[in-house]
Amino acid sequence: MFTNTIRGFVILVCTALVPMLVLAQSENLYTKMTMEQLAEHWLQLNCGIDDEPLVVRAIKLRSKELAPVFRRSLETGPSAKTIDEVEQAAAQRAERRQAVLEDAPEMTGLSPEDLKRAQARNRDAYVQRSRNNFIVAYRGQALSGLHLVDPDGTKSTLEQLSSDNTSPLQGTARALLGRTE
Repeated sequence: MFTNTIRGFVILVCTALVPMLVLAQSENLYTKMTMEQLAEHWLQLNCGIDDEPLVVRAIKLRSKELAPVFRRSLETGPSAKTIDEVEQAAAQRAERRQAVLEDAPEMTGLSPEDLKRAQARNRDAYVQRSRNNFIVAYRGQALSGLHLVDPDGTKSTLEQLSSDNTSPLQGTARALLGRTE
C-alpha cells in the first residue's frame, strides 16, 4: 500500500514537472536565438504550433530590434535562397504525388474522374502555386510580427492593406485590425 502511494506521488510530481521543464527549455531556446534566427523562425512559423506564446514573448522582448526586420520582410518577402528551397521541396512533393498516382492509383481512394484530374495536374503549376502561397504566408507573418512589435506604427499599413481588394494580405490586415479595435 505504501509503495503504491509513493509510486502515485512520484508519477504525479513527474507529470507536473516535466511539462514545466520542457516549457522552460523552449522559452530559453527563444531568448538565446539571435535576432535574425528569431525573426526567421517567426516568419516561417506555421499557425497553431504549441510554443507560439513563447515565441511571441521572446519577440516582444526584442521588439525594437525586430521591427525593421519585419518591415523589410513585409516589403521584400523571403530571400531568393528560401524561395529556392521552397520550390525544391514543392517539386519533390509533386514528383512523389505523381509517382503514387501512376504506380498505385488504387491507394489514393480517388474516383476515376478525380484520378484523371490529379494525374493531369502540371508539376510546374504546383511548384509555382506553392511558391506563391509561401511568399504570401511569409509576408503575412511579417505583417503580423510587425503589428506585434509596433501595433500603433502599423495601423496605417493595416488600414491600407485591409481596403485593398487586390492585396493577398487583405484578410490578414483585417484580422489584425480587428485585434486592435
